Amino acid sequence: MWHEPQMKVNRLVTALALAGLVFSAGEMSAQSSYPEIRENRRLDSLETVNREQRIQATSDADVLSDLKSKRKDTRQDAKEAQRIETDASNSAKASKRAYKNEKKAQKSRRHADADAKKAATAKRKADGNH
Repeated sequence: MWHEPQMKVNRLVTALALAGLVFSAGEMSAQSSYPEIRENRRLDSLETVNREQRIQATSDADVLSDLKSKRKDTRQDAKEAQRIETDASNSAKASKRAYKNEKKAQKSRRHADADAKKAATAKRKADGNH
């Protein structure tokens, strides 16, 4: 009988020892693989960062290329607009000169017509006096 409480204590101690052994073995295996897991996670993180940087660099290069292309197109459009403006200005000046020249020509014709009338009148008077 006195062995019964001792057996219970022995079983309890054995169970606790076994549980402690299992726990410490699990902890040791976890500690040995934990640095490896941490290193793998770090490497995965670095790889992800590098991949994102490459993608960003490619994206940045594409954006810069597009901006350079748009800048070139804008410059060409500006040159074309400047040429058109110059042509329009030259055409307006030519039109203004043509208008002034036509106005002078009409004035000259009116004076010539008036002088011709005066000359005709003077000739009739001169012919009438003879």
